[in-house]
Amino acid sequence: LTIPVLSSAQGNEEDMRTRAEDLFKQEKFEEALPLYSQLLALKLESSEYNYRFGACQLFTSQNKEEGIKYLNFASKDPTAPSLAHFYYGLGLQLNYQFEKAVVKYEKYKTAASKKDKEADLVDLYITQCKNGKTLVSNFTDISVIQRKVLPRTDFYRNYDLSDVGGKIIVKPEDFMSEEDKKRDAKFLMYFQEDAEYIYYASYSDKNATGKDLFAIQKLPTGGWSQPTKLSAVINTPYDEDFPFIHPDGNVLYFASKGHNGMGGYDIFKSTRRGDGTWTKPINMEFAINTPWDDFLFISDKEESTAWFASNRETSSKQVSVYRIGIERVPL
Repeated sequence: LTIPVLSSAQGNEEDMRTRAEDLFKQEKFEEALPLYSQLLALKLESSEYNYRFGACQLFTSQNKEEGIKYLNFASKDPTAPSLAHFYYGLGLQLNYQFEKAVVKYEKYKTAASKKDKEADLVDLYITQCKNGKTLVSNFTDISVIQRKVLPRTDFYRNYDLSDVGGKIIVKPEDFMSEEDKKRDAKFLMYFQEDAEYIYYASYSDKNATGKDLFAIQKLPTGGWSQPTKLSAVINTPYDEDFPFIHPDGNVLYFASKGHNGMGGYDIFKSTRRGDGTWTKPINMEFAINTPWDDFLFISDKEESTAWFASNRETSSKQVSVYRIGIERVPL
């Protein structure tokens, strides 16, 4: 029996590849990127290294087009892993090339393994691309009063809430569901001491429908009622988070990965009717929403200016916080 002996370089490559793949699967793209950079230097033609390096760049580089050339190169290889097409599709989607993205997603679908977590997402992403075509066709812009790039950990401290009152806090343990506690989840919530209802997000039971929005009512005793999950008009099978209830109590802004979004979290607006039900959420459209995550939208009392956060044009550890004029500006 002859046992093959790996050369030192091959052994190092295998070790590095295993480590990089583990980080990639955990979506630790910042840590995986330098490893794939080294692996790519060893094998420039590898479709696997090219697509994974390109995907890491999508999530870590401020220039969101940076990873496209590597993803494109990988997808042209007839022997490329099916995930090369998925991530190239995602790269195209995140860069507003919705029609091309759908072609790549469809190609991925025909070759995908049902075990891939991406296989569960691809139909949603195709729908988002179709929504995106419609949402960006409304060519209006917003006036940006201020933009700051801040650490993701405490970006919300930059919001000036003096006009609406209340504060943004990390959700207290009293408001955490069993699923939240199990996952040690940290949620941000807008809290207004004198409001009749407080709205917040929690993980659904066994994470069956991701994160959902709940409301609690202040009781005459000063305590709070049991949480009530908002109806399916607001909550979808996908994540909802970052609710803000206007001080008048009748306008709800929130972020969702469902409804007619174009990718990541989009910001939606719903109005409470006289009978207490909510209207179908309206997508705030481009340029408030992008294929990236856009969230934590808080307007002033007149709904003329607002704050919101987005991870467009930032690295993975940062977010941009915008203060905008809500009124649309023709492009």
